Amino acid sequence: VIGAVVLAWLFGRMLASNVRSAVKVANEVAGGKLDGHIDATGKDEIGELLQALKRMQQDLRERTERDAAVAAENLRIRTALDNSSTGMYIADLDYTIVYANPSMQGIVDKYADQIHSVAPAFDSSMPLVGSSLTVLEHGNLLDTRTLAAIEAKGVTEREMAYGHARIAQIISSIRDAHGSHVGFVCESRDRTLEYQVEQEVAKIVQAAAAGDLSGRVATDGKDGFFLQLAQQLNGLLDANAGSLEQISTLLSALSQGDLTVRMHGEFSGVF
Repeated sequence: VIGAVVLAWLFGRMLASNVRSAVKVANEVAGGKLDGHIDATGKDEIGELLQALKRMQQDLRERTERDAAVAAENLRIRTALDNSSTGMYIADLDYTIVYANPSMQGIVDKYADQIHSVAPAFDSSMPLVGSSLTVLEHGNLLDTRTLAAIEAKGVTEREMAYGHARIAQIISSIRDAHGSHVGFVCESRDRTLEYQVEQEVAKIVQAAAAGDLSGRVATDGKDGFFLQLAQQLNGLLDANAGSLEQISTLLSALSQGDLTVRMHGEFSGVF
């Protein structure tokens, strides 16, 4: 009898010890400790429980590593978008803006008054994220032609006119791994200066074609290509205006019989 009692006591103590070990492992896994050693060599019910905990630990560790890799990749993409010089926003299927990078916020801040003039619901004091896409649309109404083009081709381009501002946009459909449409991404580029130069050059060229060579492209506020274009066009107009003025003076003198008048300067080509 005493032997049986001792065996029962030893068995109960061993069982309690195994249960405490299993509880400790379960608590460690629940607390996120997924690198601990689990001795699952036992063949009894406690051993089976520890084996199940070990499998769960491995599965959770692999899943955590996968999630960490995806999170790191998403962070890289988010950082790239945040630092892009092109304005970007993303909208969901309910046409709610869920992301806007600093460049996009800079565009709407810069042209807030012009945007409000054609989209009265736009409020520059409200953040873009969480707002309806319609706050940036003319009349605060969705452009059905743009939506139809995206539906048909997956991408479309357009130019938004906000007062004197011009914003070139490329809008693409966002699709998941199964090809289902889940939202929109819009790239916005401020081409206001480009548009103004186009209008300015067109006006001067039209005047020159009509015989008025007095027009010049303003160089203030321009740099890079636009400054070079203005300087080259102004130089062309200066050269032609000066040469034509001397030719006009010469022909006028010749018509009056004065053969002493001469053209002065360096000339090339037809001049």
